[in-house]
Amino acid sequence: MDDRIRNAIYRQIENEPFGKKFGINLLDVQEGYAKVEMRFAQNMENMFGMAHGGAIFSLMDAAFEVVKWPPTRTARWRSHSV
Repeated sequence: MDDRIRNAIYRQIENEPFGKKFGINLLDVQEGYAKVEMRFAQNMENMFGMAHGGAIFSLMDAAFEVVKWPPTRTARWRSHSV
């Protein structure tokens, strides 16, 4: 992966408001690979005192968005009616 792309990805993740709110950090990024971490806080617990699934999926989503960078036409969001 080109260093310019890698640095741009790091900057984007550092400045993403949602990631800041959850304490999500990008530790490593390579072509098709991302290593992320999240600072777990008590307000992320579920009713059993464990990590809430929404927090875990947010961490997974952060890794996915980095691995899928740059977005392609097929990766763009599509709106759906429910």
